[in-house]
Amino acid sequence: MLERLLKLGDIGRRYFVVNSFDGVLTVLGIVMGTFISNISNPYIPITTGMGALVALGISGFSSAYLAERAERRKDLSELENRMLKDLKGTYHEKRIRKLSFKISMVNGIAPFVTGLVCVFPFVLVVFDIISMDIAYGASMGVSLAVLSFLGYFLGSVSKGRRLISAIKMLFVGIATALILYLLGGF
Repeated sequence: MLERLLKLGDIGRRYFVVNSFDGVLTVLGIVMGTFISNISNPYIPITTGMGALVALGISGFSSAYLAERAERRKDLSELENRMLKDLKGTYHEKRIRKLSFKISMVNGIAPFVTGLVCVFPFVLVVFDIISMDIAYGASMGVSLAVLSFLGYFLGSVSKGRRLISAIKMLFVGIATALILYLLGGF
């Protein structure tokens, strides 16, 4: 129980992947929506994407902090009951607070950073480095690449078939883009 109480690794890794996935798919949805709507102003996908990513980051941080803190406090309380000792102010109690904060940071930062990478091609349009058409293709391509990387990473974590895991994530991204494209025809 104590090991689980003081552990960041697997939970942090899970939160990183889940929330990175959310950030990428959110930006992919915004990019597909602006593409289907023939938006030629790069500030629209940038500001819309940034707004969504900031909201995902705040949501991810605050929800994880509250949930992790509650779960870890429950575990600490159970440990106190078993030990018949108050652990307030101890290493364990301080470590729980730090871990809750660290996990929350991973949960909040992951969608923002990965989503930001997917929005970045539109910044290049602002500086006349690439065209809007290229930015749309690049953003979609980067989104699919990040999803594939996340799948490959999960395959590595599970010591499973990394390529199959990457292809599964890639498929989710392609299916999402296709569904959004088809819905845009209505």
